[in-house]
Amino acid sequence: MAHDGPLLATDTVTVRDIRCCAPRGGCGAERGDEGAHIALVRRGVFAYHPGSRRYQADPGTALFHCPRHGYRISHPADGGDRCTTIACAPGIEEEVFGRHALEGRRVEFAVAPRAQWAHLRLCRELAQPARDRIDAEERTLELIALLRTSPPVPLRGTAAGRRLARQVDDARLLLGTSLECNLDIGVVARSVGLSPFHLMRSFRACTGQTMRGYRRRLRVAAVLDRLDEGDDDLTRIALDAGFASHSHMDAAFSRELGLAPAAARDRPRASRSATRTFLQATRPPSR
Repeated sequence: MAHDGPLLATDTVTVRDIRCCAPRGGCGAERGDEGAHIALVRRGVFAYHPGSRRYQADPGTALFHCPRHGYRISHPADGGDRCTTIACAPGIEEEVFGRHALEGRRVEFAVAPRAQWAHLRLCRELAQPARDRIDAEERTLELIALLRTSPPVPLRGTAAGRRLARQVDDARLLLGTSLECNLDIGVVARSVGLSPFHLMRSFRACTGQTMRGYRRRLRVAAVLDRLDEGDDDLTRIALDAGFASHSHMDAAFSRELGLAPAAARDRPRASRSATRTFLQATRPPSR
């Protein structure tokens, strides 16, 4: 079961909030009547199956749907997912998403913590009833432009390449659903049927990132999501996300975002406080 809520709909872009609570399971019914759109995950994971291929979406990887292809969705883990989909007017799709995506040659977009933070801030702003439409449209298009700066993930062209990519996706799934665990490469490698050295090399070849870097990005994304939900206990959040300590989380945030978790938590508050102050200052005096 999924909840589909509109966040923004203009002549230029459409943004929707999708919340799915489906349990772990295989592919659902065939879809494909939607237009071109990109899906960014806030939490959870789902798999996208265009034809016989399979791609995995999580907070570290966004997926693009090419309108020429039918597809199905499966859920490789319990807990469902929550994601944001962004579509744009047909006349500007290639300009916004890129020719490779519209031709079906780019399905996966790496989502760095900076892009995930921009994604969460965009969703927060779009949830406000008195939003500025031009500002909302620009923020949406800027987010897609930020995603496009990430290097393309190599295509899974051959049968062997797709099989290896599936094993790497299984490793990504284990990392993403075990953030609080201090796993070693051997455990992950055995779970996907590869040697540690082969997994290490294949993971980087398939994702463009090291395993430790990918896990760090997922942990930062998990913390950002908790902060966005209003959780204030930074030490508890750090431990729940798998960081060894508050300072360990601070170091990861500094590396990925260039700021501390407390700053990421407090900036939205400062923005809301400034908005309230402005409204109070401009409100006519009561009589």
